[in-house]
Amino acid sequence: MILLLGGEKGGTGKSTLATNLAVWLANKGRDVILVDTDRQRTSSHFVDRRNELGTLPRIHCAEKYGNVFDTVKDLATRYEYVLVDAGGRDSEELRTAMVVAHKLYRSGCRRSLIGPGIRTGFASPNGCRKGSCWKS
Repeated sequence: MILLLGGEKGGTGKSTLATNLAVWLANKGRDVILVDTDRQRTSSHFVDRRNELGTLPRIHCAEKYGNVFDTVKDLATRYEYVLVDAGGRDSEELRTAMVVAHKLYRSGCRRSLIGPGIRTGFASPNGCRKGSCWKS
């Protein structure tokens, strides 16, 4: 399962949600990797500090910038859950992750989880209109 946590607005809690979801899945014994595509490295820093403790279930983390499609697709064959934390701006990372993701959590929208129609989701760059998310 590839879950993208992204959106065009910064500061809405995407990294917080991504890291907490990764912790929850790891605590449930799930095989999870968190892919940080934001150069601020918020999620990567959290995972680094957490894993240094050595007493908690380990979370795997990777950093990838630019076109993330192939990397994320490959990781999905190796891990049960791939969580992609995309920075709060329209970027190549966000758009290429949208194409490969199974689900998208888009911060700032009332209806956040978008399913199979996500492959055309980036055709609407504004996303939210009249209080609900655009979806195909």
